[in-house]
Amino acid sequence: MQSVRPHTLRKAKSISELPQEILEVLEGTSRRVAPCADLRRVARRRVRVRCTFRYLAGNGVTPLEAAGLLRDVSTCGAGFLAYRSLGAGTELALLARLPDGQGIMVTGMTVYSRSVHWNWYLIGMRFGPVNDLLPFPGYPVGRFFGCVSTG
Repeated sequence: MQSVRPHTLRKAKSISELPQEILEVLEGTSRRVAPCADLRRVARRRVRVRCTFRYLAGNGVTPLEAAGLLRDVSTCGAGFLAYRSLGAGTELALLARLPDGQGIMVTGMTVYSRSVHWNWYLIGMRFGPVNDLLPFPGYPVGRFFGCVSTG
């Protein structure tokens, strides 16, 4: 996994533009890699929407929230960029904010969390059931374009 070097980024006008710019650089880098390098069993769909994710604090009972930017989804999981690292196996609920204002919630656990630029991390999650404390109230577990969360 390549990281994003500071000199490869344009000058972001604001801190809120930085995550989008990081994903654009990562996407350009991945296009230059040989086609056989991607060994995923299930194809991913590119999605760029803001998201919020919940995970449990170290005490195992307090849900914490952080913001992110969804990168891609498949039938098995999703990838997103966040200003927070999560250990492999961390249960989480992710709420994506769609352009029409609706929210879709999916649940699962982290498979990887890789530093891509300073304190920005690319996090991969596999869909699945999670602790009852995590889901966002008022949002049923849903689907992304036919991608199923089994939460």
